[in-house]
Amino acid sequence: RSGNPTRNSLEECLAPLEKAKYALAFASGSAALTTMSYLLKSGDHILTVDDVYGGTNRFFRNC
Repeated sequence: RSGNPTRNSLEECLAPLEKAKYALAFASGSAALTTMSYLLKSGDHILTVDDVYGGTNRFFRNC
């Protein structure tokens, strides 16, 4: 979905808290991973916790 007013409000609140120009919020981890895979370039780094979901871990290792 796009244009969700609740999500838009959340993003607008999060950005200044993180001292960022923008923030993104997603309905699912899959949506977040897909978006990040398009936004990141070769050589960029991802920081994550060591006990991340197994499917996410495999995704990161194979990108």
